[in-house]
Amino acid sequence: MKRIIATLLLCLLFINNVSAHYTQTCKIKYRLSNGYWSKYYRVDVKFMTGSELNIQLGGPTFSIFDKFACIFWADNKITIIKLSTTIIGELDHDSINNRLTKLEGVDEENRFWEICPSGTCF
Repeated sequence: MKRIIATLLLCLLFINNVSAHYTQTCKIKYRLSNGYWSKYYRVDVKFMTGSELNIQLGGPTFSIFDKFACIFWADNKITIIKLSTTIIGELDHDSINNRLTKLEGVDEENRFWEICPSGTCF
């Protein structure tokens, strides 16, 4: 019984230390208040789980079941986009790039974002 408990504790420690974030250069744009879209920006986007985001920002603010796209701007600001597009499995090259459609989500200011991991958005 002690062995089983020790094994479960080790598994929990291992799972908590697994890193699933993935960074990739993407084309992004957001919906303006007038309903039109902004121009495309080419930026590095860091894809993270809610638990990773909570660790990085130092607090349990985001749901551990959600996935996010984070953009770190030059002026030390960050845009955190909660992805509404379903990503199955790990956040890695294949799950981000092997898609037929763009990624979509909403940031904390309720702006809609479109993220194109490949060079073309459909």
